[in-house]
Amino acid sequence: MATKEIILKQTQTEFKGHLTRQINKCNDLSQQSPVDHVKLETYFQVALSKFEQVKHQIEKYLTELVNTNFTTEELDDIMVGLIQFEDDTQARLDPFIKIIAQNKATFTVSSNPRQVEARLPPINLPAFSGKDKEDWDEFWNKYVDLVDSKPSLPKSSKFSYLQVQLSGEAKSVVPHLRLTTDSYGLAVTLLKDNYADPKVRTSSHLVHEMFHLPSLEATADSLQVFKL
Repeated sequence: MATKEIILKQTQTEFKGHLTRQINKCNDLSQQSPVDHVKLETYFQVALSKFEQVKHQIEKYLTELVNTNFTTEELDDIMVGLIQFEDDTQARLDPFIKIIAQNKATFTVSSNPRQVEARLPPINLPAFSGKDKEDWDEFWNKYVDLVDSKPSLPKSSKFSYLQVQLSGEAKSVVPHLRLTTDSYGLAVTLLKDNYADPKVRTSSHLVHEMFHLPSLEATADSLQVFKL
């Protein structure tokens, strides 16, 4: 194996070690009672960042291996192993999303008992994978009723709940967004762009454009310009 591939493999191994230690820290925090969701979310974001670094190193490593003397079967075995590592890691990370979301909701309620609506009933939340047989509008309307319409629930928590309900293809639409207020709106936009009825999206766009037309002066010249 060439020196460059050895270095890439060593770097990849180091990043995997960092990632494993970070996931273990998340796991330890998630086992505490009560769960410090703020600290857990911080550790979780670091783990996601390290996961992205590992995947980047894997891509570089695979690119270099193509130019080596490995047989097709050997390359396939290596690729299958790395893909399995990514899948296993993602499976270890996913539960933390739900834990963070649940503890955020509980914290909101305990901090302000009047905001009882923040305690969402997870057993009633729908799921969406993006398969053709599934109806995005039905999923989203129910999700809006149970989660999105709750003004007392922070958008970061809404995003956490949304991620929990996504699976398969739909989950891959928003895999790398951080659990922040801004990311929630972006995630909703990406999902709607992929799954909402095109006619509905077109109508909404036209309405938006109509309400944002420039104001006109009541002169013959301005009306002529608007007509053109």
